[in-house]
Amino acid sequence: MELLYSTIVDPSEYDSGGLCDGIDLRKSNFTWLEDRGIIRAQEDWKKYISPFQEFRGTLGPEYSFLSVLLPECLPERLEVLGYANEFAFLYDNFIEFVDKEQSTIEYDQIGQAFLEGARTGKIFTQDTDAETKRAGKRKMQSQMVLEMLAIDREGAIAIMKSWVGFAEAASNHKEFATLDEYLPFRLINAGAMVWLQFILFGMNLKIPENEKDKCYKLVQPALFVLALQNDLCSWEKEYIAAKNCDQVHIINALWVLMREYNTDVPGAQEICRNLIKKYISEYVQVVEDAKQDESFSADARKFVEASKYSIAGNAVWSTTCPRYQPGVSFNERQLEWMRNGVPNKPGPSFEPCAGAEKSRFSLNGASTEEPDSNPAPEEEKSLSAIGQFVVEAPYQYISSLPSKGVRDRFIDAVNQWLKVPHNVVKQIKAAINRLHHASLLLDDFQDSSPLRRGKPAAHTMFGAPQTINSAGYCIIKAIEQIQALGNAQIVTNKLLSLYKGQALDLHWTYNGIWPTPAEYIQMIDCKTGAQFDLVIELMLAHSDASIKPDLSKLTTLLGRYFQIADDYKNLVSADYAKQKGFCEDLDEGKYSLPLIHLMQSQPDNLQLRNILSTRRNEGRMMYEHKLLVLKYLKEAKSLEYTYSILADLHARIRQQIDELEEVLGESNTELRLLWELLRV
Repeated sequence: MELLYSTIVDPSEYDSGGLCDGIDLRKSNFTWLEDRGIIRAQEDWKKYISPFQEFRGTLGPEYSFLSVLLPECLPERLEVLGYANEFAFLYDNFIEFVDKEQSTIEYDQIGQAFLEGARTGKIFTQDTDAETKRAGKRKMQSQMVLEMLAIDREGAIAIMKSWVGFAEAASNHKEFATLDEYLPFRLINAGAMVWLQFILFGMNLKIPENEKDKCYKLVQPALFVLALQNDLCSWEKEYIAAKNCDQVHIINALWVLMREYNTDVPGAQEICRNLIKKYISEYVQVVEDAKQDESFSADARKFVEASKYSIAGNAVWSTTCPRYQPGVSFNERQLEWMRNGVPNKPGPSFEPCAGAEKSRFSLNGASTEEPDSNPAPEEEKSLSAIGQFVVEAPYQYISSLPSKGVRDRFIDAVNQWLKVPHNVVKQIKAAINRLHHASLLLDDFQDSSPLRRGKPAAHTMFGAPQTINSAGYCIIKAIEQIQALGNAQIVTNKLLSLYKGQALDLHWTYNGIWPTPAEYIQMIDCKTGAQFDLVIELMLAHSDASIKPDLSKLTTLLGRYFQIADDYKNLVSADYAKQKGFCEDLDEGKYSLPLIHLMQSQPDNLQLRNILSTRRNEGRMMYEHKLLVLKYLKEAKSLEYTYSILADLHARIRQQIDELEEVLGESNTELRLLWELLRV
């Protein structure tokens, strides 16, 4: 199966608790889309059904549910599935606190609504009971049905039908004497068939009718693993819920195992873990056999393999999510969206009459109808929304990658002195981060970098033209944000400086001209230094501080330190090589400070000149040539020279902090901490 929308997660970055040994964890490159759907569902539940302070559903600070259980979900389908999945979790949480009779009524109502949607293509709500909880649930069901139908009518109807079957069976609770009796029931109770339809819809898989039964039978060991993983990790939560509701038994494998084997909770947990390992071993072999079975359709084989990744995803999500881990919270972006709502929707706007019967766009983006020379206003709005989704996609991707957040921390640290109002700081951070990520989009393309923060660079996924277009769009959006603060001239001046600095860097690289160290420092001041200058000038323009200090020396030194530290780490850091590639600056042909020093130290080194010329012709540098250049750098003590420059800059930054603290009469622990963290 070709894997297009996800990336393998390094095993050192997570602990699965031994619940998915032998299976890679993959994470969607578009987690932010799932998070949008999840938080939209939470907002709608609070709006239409009942308020709550904080719901611990499918969100995870690092691994949200679908992003790791269904990592190859098509990006355009991830948000609506996130919405539907969160609705299911919200509903499950609601059912926990009602008695059996009311639970049966609730499941019947939700099943009837989905049956109506499957038959008619819509779910009706009545204005007369618009304020009731039942009407609220139907509104949410209607929303997800309409969005799904607009994407894939056949797949949407299959999900609704499976949900009807789940609703009919879910309220049938009883005691089980053995795990063998319990597991088949648990698959129904947990909505296993709904989940399988999620996989088919999410990946746009179309399995022939004559293969479906065989597929569902093959994936049964994987479903058993998911059920047991869930029961193992959710035991404490479900035990407390059962006690609060005075339930005489708990729908959980551990409860069944304790009674079957006359053991305690730790004993049941050990049995459960061993069963998980057994079923994983079985399923890994199932996947390998399916890959070799050419009588099976391609989509059927993809479906079987996709279910394997669900095992790893469920294990890691379950052991790291706030739902089952009380000490875990959400990430900053998730909390921001929860407080203030998700940003304007970047995807298509699916209104009840604008695509429920027939989508205007096919899966490859081409119109499925003759173009209308006079489109209706709703269609113009929908097309505009699609355009916004497309143009922002590279930016949303790169901004979702792990980041140290140095710029935000710098702004917070400096604001201890400048006293800029919180709402303005928030706007400045948003604009600066948008500009920064736009510059990364352009830099990676201009430098032909294959990686960014250890993940594929945006232009390798979206193509150079779309990435450049996205960067330009984001720069304009950032200027618009800064203009709203009344600081248009500040951003114009600094952006012009940044572009001039970048032009020099590209000019030297393209033409094979090595600058002097002094010229290189001037280029840094124009480019990297200008970014820090922009932050400070914007903050000073809105500062409420009685003393407004001159921070220009500090920003200049920081800009130089950032760039030269990047030059140095590119050549010596193993972690940097993992994130960007081995000695990537040499592939790019960039004249970094260590290389400039080498060229000046060995002006007659013909081998070095020829290696650099060959790189210009080939577009990259051979691994063996990189090793030779590193040898020359060490011989010329160019790395030692660069390190001494960094040590001097680091000392001068501290001196600036000391002087500023003395002038302002206030120490700045946060800035000092940031200074220390920058040390190479």
